[in-house]
Amino acid sequence: MIEFRSPGGETYQKIPHYERIGAQEVLVIDRDTKAVRHWARQNERLVDTTATPVELQAVEARLWTDGEILVVETAAGTHRI
Repeated sequence: MIEFRSPGGETYQKIPHYERIGAQEVLVIDRDTKAVRHWARQNERLVDTTATPVELQAVEARLWTDGEILVVETAAGTHRI
């Protein structure tokens, strides 16, 4: 699950819902700051595993923030957004 968080959005309040429906991981990217947060399933819970860079389990990708730029690294290359 990937969500872009807007100011005042309810993104973080949705984490328990994603946990209940069985999401294996949740990635939240702040729309304005490009900050990245990551939750991964450990046992039956989604646990905040945010580190730099964030390494996704579902797809082979790493993400991090460089100032206000989101950097996405995949096998196809590195992209700055």
